[in-house]
Amino acid sequence: MRRNLTAGASLESVSTTSPRPWNAIGLLLLAFAQPSAAWIIEEVTELPVTVRNIKGQSVTHPIKLTVFYDNAIPRAPFLILNHGRAGKSEDRAKMGRARYSANAKYFLGKGFAVFVPTRIGYGVTSGEDVENSGTCSGKNYPPAYEAGAEQTRRVLEHALALPYVNATRGLVVGQSFGGTIAIALAAENQPGVVATVNFAGGKGEFVQLPPHGADGHGSFTSNTAAWRPAFEAFLRQNGF
Repeated sequence: MRRNLTAGASLESVSTTSPRPWNAIGLLLLAFAQPSAAWIIEEVTELPVTVRNIKGQSVTHPIKLTVFYDNAIPRAPFLILNHGRAGKSEDRAKMGRARYSANAKYFLGKGFAVFVPTRIGYGVTSGEDVENSGTCSGKNYPPAYEAGAEQTRRVLEHALALPYVNATRGLVVGQSFGGTIAIALAAENQPGVVATVNFAGGKGEFVQLPPHGADGHGSFTSNTAAWRPAFEAFLRQNGF
């Protein structure tokens, strides 16, 4: 049975690796002062994705995907990390490239290869707002979450084909709207996905975090010490 966890509330580099067969559009190189020759690699690639908007219309658009991995780990479990959704279109446009660099570094330290998509309608990916769920008086959430879930499935398909990824074990993690996408994926028995983690997106196994800021919603990035013990216990429960 797949388990799900809900929390309630720069990497820079250098590498001499050659481009991968897929469409790599950028590579940031990251060298840590370590006694071994291990490198933490940050790569940026594009993935073509086709989704449907709230009107049922097909939308094809490439998404930017940031990947972090440790080249000293030959077969790392994967972790797909989905960002949230700003309420205003101008704020979604300003998001840039989703990286969650501090948390990505933490997940790398736990042995994961980390995949962070910037979904359609956000930041450097841009495009139509396919995750629009309608007006306040006429919300229709299923198409919005399905659009996010389909993009995550595409990232999962890409991740499982990579030689440094253990295709049999991984997590889907999300913040806010991205957390609800994680819960949606949990019901699908996707290949390799052992569990999902939902930060402030509703549903799942609720973990009460302490008060932080105005409402605790930003605890994923600004109060990491509060959720990491529960996250690490969840990893142990699922054999990571």
